[in-house]
Amino acid sequence: GLANLLKHAELELARQQSCDFIQTWHWAGNQHFNAAIAPGLKSGFTLYRGNSHDGEVYEDRGYIHLRYYFDKTKKRSVEVKTKDGKTFKSPDDNFAIMDYLEAFPHQYPGRMIQSIEEYSKAKPMTRIKTSKRIAKNDKGGPDRQRIFIAQGAAGFEHTRQRNTYRIGNNISFYPILQIDHFKKSGQTKPCLKHVIYNIYEFCFKVEAVQRTKDTEGMMRNDYILELPPNIKVCCHDWKKENNFIVDQWYVGYGRLAIGDHRASTFAKPPSHVQDIAIAGKLIGISDDLLQRDFFTKYAHQVKRFRYGKDVYGDEDALEWFGYYRDFEKFKTNVSSYKMNPVEYESTDSHEPGQGYSPKLIFCIEITAA
Repeated sequence: GLANLLKHAELELARQQSCDFIQTWHWAGNQHFNAAIAPGLKSGFTLYRGNSHDGEVYEDRGYIHLRYYFDKTKKRSVEVKTKDGKTFKSPDDNFAIMDYLEAFPHQYPGRMIQSIEEYSKAKPMTRIKTSKRIAKNDKGGPDRQRIFIAQGAAGFEHTRQRNTYRIGNNISFYPILQIDHFKKSGQTKPCLKHVIYNIYEFCFKVEAVQRTKDTEGMMRNDYILELPPNIKVCCHDWKKENNFIVDQWYVGYGRLAIGDHRASTFAKPPSHVQDIAIAGKLIGISDDLLQRDFFTKYAHQVKRFRYGKDVYGDEDALEWFGYYRDFEKFKTNVSSYKMNPVEYESTDSHEPGQGYSPKLIFCIEITAA
């Protein structure tokens, strides 16, 4: 409707003016709260909580604050708790939050939002008491392969309460590849070599390119890539910088993550998303200790992060360990992290906090691709 059109126009104007982010807030006592907040949630805004002394208004003062960052490669998530005990993450669960607010028979649905935890302030989860490795290599059984992939948008269905994933679950997911370095190659055989966590070296062929409209109405290129064993992944080219050539082979390195292929009353994924969905069994959940150590030990030494002075992204941690400067040296720098992983039984177990929210890595044994 008109509200969505105005939100798209607002985003486009801010983008043209090279803004780092835009923000808005809504009074929780607004009887038309759902109509006011829906355009922002549909456009990928994060339900945001900053510092209490920054001069902004948040849920403790009766307002729900939203913020939108323009760099799509940046991953950011907060935990949203409601007064009836449900928990969501934003922006990953924005559509589920909308479903929840629409379904709640309350004159003031905005007042059902009890708290929004600051970024990276959620409670850490309970470890598995064993210390054995999840997997010593990428191979499962004789015809199975295991991949390590960031949890990403791991809500495989829209629900009114965020899904919980446990070791042993059978899941379906949409794999995306964040390519951090690539070049053309004369090699004509796909390969996928695990480095650490969800980071891989690879050789791939570009099978197709799809022009896709995102939730903001902006066009992007979705490249469909072939990786072994018969896996197809998608590379979202938000900035249209890759300029891959169909049927060309490339080598490089990057990160695997779970993309969002959910359908709801508010959005329907493009057909190629469903075409490359993978089925598998969740056999391991672990913490990305590079991100943990950067947050707890090194972040305070950085004067300015990639996406601003107040919030760091995954890329800042990787930069600290040399990922972008010298990949071979990076592999040496992180080799010790392959030992003694921190593992979990599920995604919903918590212990008294230490000020750090784990970035989860799923180990999935592929059953169908």
